[in-house]
Amino acid sequence: MCNKSTDSNNLSNSLNCKKSLSVALVAHVDHGKTTLARSLISQLTQEKAVTLLDNMSVEQMRGITIKSKLLTLFTKIENDFELVVNLVDTPGHVDFYAETQRSMLVTDLILILVDSTKGLQAQSIANFNLATELKRDIIFVITKIDVSSSDAKKTIEQIKVLRGENPFSIVEVSAKTGVGMPNLLKVLFSKSRKISKQIVNKFQAFIFDAFYDEYLGVVFLVRIMAGKLKLHDVVRINNSIKQIKVDNLGKITTSGFKKLTNLSEGELGYVCCSLKKIEFDYLGGFLTKANETFEQAILSYKPAKPILFSNIYPLVKDDYGKLKKAIEKLGLNDCSVSIEPESSKTMGFGFKCGFMGSLHLEVFLQRLEDEHKLDCITSVPSVEYEVKLKTGETIFVKSANAWPGQNLIEKVSEQFVKVTIITDAKFLGNVMTLLTENRGEFLNLEYIDQQNVNITASLPLIELISGFAESLKSVSSGYASLSYELTTMRETQLEKLDILIGGEVVESLSSLVYAPHAVQKGRKIVSTLKESIPRQLFEVAIQAAIGKKVIARETVKALRKDVLAKCYGGDITRKKKLLEKQKRGKERMQQFGKVKVPKEAFIAVLKIQ
Repeated sequence: MCNKSTDSNNLSNSLNCKKSLSVALVAHVDHGKTTLARSLISQLTQEKAVTLLDNMSVEQMRGITIKSKLLTLFTKIENDFELVVNLVDTPGHVDFYAETQRSMLVTDLILILVDSTKGLQAQSIANFNLATELKRDIIFVITKIDVSSSDAKKTIEQIKVLRGENPFSIVEVSAKTGVGMPNLLKVLFSKSRKISKQIVNKFQAFIFDAFYDEYLGVVFLVRIMAGKLKLHDVVRINNSIKQIKVDNLGKITTSGFKKLTNLSEGELGYVCCSLKKIEFDYLGGFLTKANETFEQAILSYKPAKPILFSNIYPLVKDDYGKLKKAIEKLGLNDCSVSIEPESSKTMGFGFKCGFMGSLHLEVFLQRLEDEHKLDCITSVPSVEYEVKLKTGETIFVKSANAWPGQNLIEKVSEQFVKVTIITDAKFLGNVMTLLTENRGEFLNLEYIDQQNVNITASLPLIELISGFAESLKSVSSGYASLSYELTTMRETQLEKLDILIGGEVVESLSSLVYAPHAVQKGRKIVSTLKESIPRQLFEVAIQAAIGKKVIARETVKALRKDVLAKCYGGDITRKKKLLEKQKRGKERMQQFGKVKVPKEAFIAVLKIQ
């Protein structure tokens, strides 16, 4: 029996002696999730978690969370009462929203953090809407109340507008100083409860994440939805024919992998089955017992759909095998990435990869470089277009290299998105102008309070991924926040823009552009390449063309050698002969010479795209 005599522990009166609570920390980027997670770990376990969260080099370099992190914390409330807290720290950037969505799906309680110095942001509203849709308990945590510019009262008023019929708690904290943390823990403990008994009696475990370990092989992170999983049980993935044996399971704690003999219903943990081969249909799948039939999934999971596509090639063609292994391992750990083999005449073998946004692409490339020591070249990012051919056939085009040709096309449709922008009212005019310049359509405007407005607009997806977010930060002095969701396909005008260097088309620089903007885009690209390509011993022409029509051109001037330097005397005809010989030599080099486009040139084009 639990000891319930002391007044200091009255909150345990409504609890059993052992409770399991799964908590997800979600917020807009840079609202203090990781700091709060570290503070919670310290308060619950008296252990430091400096190396347990944001431990990838790319996360430390950029100061943002890229991957969700699962930690199981054991805390004693009184003599024989133990609360097991499964803490999941999630990314805040919209490009990694799929990570956040899976984390919210497998947890009981959602902590939505809101920075008191910035107020309610677009991603906070999106997280609240998803948590409400999933019918999860919600606690709003007002963070950074120790900062001089904090306005917790105003932030609370903004949050209360969201209330509707969904009750939630609001707690004010400073994770840095510890102010308000005891109150947050009290609310957490009062919310702790066991998972209600599921309708399905047969064993099910939902795979919400996975990664590759050199010693353990493929490691699944799972939530036991029904039944119990024991060591050495024989299971299947997604009711497949292949049977695999569980040879390691347990929980990930502050001290590392804690091996257990079983995982019960409602628990989160890891499962290893000695799988060395990497496949891409693990995430969002289910583990079931080999001797039981899979009848009905308890959780409904819709995989994330990539919206941005880019071809990735190794800088050194002999590194293709190394690139393949690296992409497979990263793909296992990131289910938002779609991967297909790809080949190019000029670039060789590579992969066509789909991402959730431009930051997602940048992070993926940086992880290839940091974790696998690979230098890669990428094509200009594109989105998926629906193309109806004159033959009546409909195809989906993800890159310029797959463009069928203008004379074969009857109609082209592009993806639109609904964007939600929250900004200070004084920047409203700048934001509206930016939307107009990017082919946006205004839908709605409402004031959150006297100072901040919530703008809803429709925007082409290609414009969104082509630097819209960066421009939004610029026109709003960094105050605006953005979230989006896919909506409908609409008819559009597209042209294939080819980039020629030295008279040869560089496939990886070709792109699909909105026809009225083609000339402007072409001029910008060739101008950027002129600054990025080093001078040769011959002139290099950089051209942008649509079909056979050149719409923009720049020239990289040739390096000149002073052939007259050693000509101290003699007739003028001698000097003319030397200059004429030099001229003929440059013409031959221009005819047969090859221009090697440096990696920096590709990166420069990616930035302006």
